[in-house]
Amino acid sequence: MKTTWKVYCKKRQNLDPFHVEYIRRRLTAFFGLLIILIMTSACNTQPANNNKLEIEITQAIRIGLFLPTKHKNQIVVDKAKNYYNSAKLAAEDLRPMPLEIILYETDGTLETIQKKAEEAVNDNIQIAIGTLDNAEALSLATILKVSGKKLLSFSAHEKTLGRNIFNMGIGKINLADQVLEYSINEGYDNFLVLEGINQEDDIELADLKRLIMRKNGTILKYVRVSDTSKYLTEVKSIIEKFHSDSRKEAVIILGTPDQNMVFVLASLKELMAESKGSRIQVIGLSRWSTKSNLLTEPALKNAWFPLINKKRINEFLKRYHSLYGSKPSLESAIAYDTIAAIGALIKNSKETYITDPFTISALTNSSGFLGVLGAFRLLPNGSLERLLGIGESQAGRVKIIKNPTETFY
Repeated sequence: MKTTWKVYCKKRQNLDPFHVEYIRRRLTAFFGLLIILIMTSACNTQPANNNKLEIEITQAIRIGLFLPTKHKNQIVVDKAKNYYNSAKLAAEDLRPMPLEIILYETDGTLETIQKKAEEAVNDNIQIAIGTLDNAEALSLATILKVSGKKLLSFSAHEKTLGRNIFNMGIGKINLADQVLEYSINEGYDNFLVLEGINQEDDIELADLKRLIMRKNGTILKYVRVSDTSKYLTEVKSIIEKFHSDSRKEAVIILGTPDQNMVFVLASLKELMAESKGSRIQVIGLSRWSTKSNLLTEPALKNAWFPLINKKRINEFLKRYHSLYGSKPSLESAIAYDTIAAIGALIKNSKETYITDPFTISALTNSSGFLGVLGAFRLLPNGSLERLLGIGESQAGRVKIIKNPTETFY
């Protein structure tokens, strides 16, 4: 630098000494600034390298998906494929977050699920999802337990299956809870419970009693519907009691209504029509209300029932059909929401610098998650709470009388 400066001075000997000094200082300042810029640029390359490393680590997140795609029952296979496609769609929507979904195909036997579980442990998955029944979930979780892996099952079980098992399916208690609360808030807090012949969707009576008691409601009578003479006599006394009682009453339907149950409801409503104003409100605790033949039944007109949030579901159905050329089952959206929750947990762990995104406290955070079926959260007992709305049957269509909220308070 000094040599350059002397050469420059010789060429400009006629310059005033003050001008020479001025030029020297300017050049010194220029070279100093250049050195600083070079050093700063070198320092800035380090964070870029760190970001690249972070992305590479994130790419290692592996999700083990267990589904009975090799089941001997074709209906089960088709259901499993719907869940698999929904999970892939969710992973696609989460890009550029790199998620690797590894499918472990099962056949419904415990021998296979155990074998696939061992494979998953060897593949170093970070979390497991899937399984459509409780036996498979328990068997899978038993093997994963040693490695501390969590399982988000697609079943709707609402009892504790183990510390690391969480069920993503919408259970019977979850369906019943919010429609009962709405009923009681509307003044219908005395209940007649009718159990139909088809008990497939029935909530257990003990769980129903606990729910109603917790909300300060009362079960006045429990009746198993049938066509025997004893039953018909009992129905007659029930109708007379409703006719003489001035309180608001709610008739709870367990399961899917059959013709005998429709007859009872029609008799009750016909007698009550003699009074001014209706004191009977029919409540369904399950999703039978989505069946069009029940919505057109006069005896079930104005019945209340739980309603899944469909605000986002239509876009999901549209995109699924566009990608796979078929219509998915509504239940398969549970797989989409499961992947959405995993994505939210990973994002949160990056923002809070937590190494393991799938801790118990993270999975059971009170704010929950938002999926295509609405807001939901996982409870410490392993069950799921999903925010539901309330629908009302109106001559073959559904009228929404309470929209599902999208946040937990």
